[in-house]
Amino acid sequence: MTRRSGPLHSYASFSGRLNRSRFWPLLAFSLTVLAPLSIIAPPLGGMVAVLLALPLAGASTRRMHDVGLSGRWLLPLVVIPTTMLAVLVLGNSMLVLILVAAVNPTVSDGDLSRVFIATETMLAWALGISIFASCVALAWQGAPGPNRFGSDPQDADPTDATPA
Repeated sequence: MTRRSGPLHSYASFSGRLNRSRFWPLLAFSLTVLAPLSIIAPPLGGMVAVLLALPLAGASTRRMHDVGLSGRWLLPLVVIPTTMLAVLVLGNSMLVLILVAAVNPTVSDGDLSRVFIATETMLAWALGISIFASCVALAWQGAPGPNRFGSDPQDADPTDATPA
């Protein structure tokens, strides 16, 4: 039996390294499948996104390991959208309006709307910056030789060589 070394072979693994030649096709495939499905059939697109979340998170973490960074650098890509969703839900919640009115009756719903809109705008900018920084880091050439995350995947796969 031969050992497979593709990104989906160890789809739930968050340890080790993954080079660019294995990472970018997986990301391109995932986006090519998800984009049309999310537009044509959003519920189906959501289910496929949930199914691809673990393999993409594992592959992205291993890719960050290849450039010498911890996978924790990807956490803003999860934390910021979750926070945005919470702010959106709270901003549209009647319970928040009732609680704020009970604490301070002089606050109007217009004041709260401005606060929630400003918070969403700030979080959207932070998400954009995080996405850009992550894409830059994921595009870097991997650190040559072994690093603290494992051996160089390029030793086993010469297809990711870039001219100096």
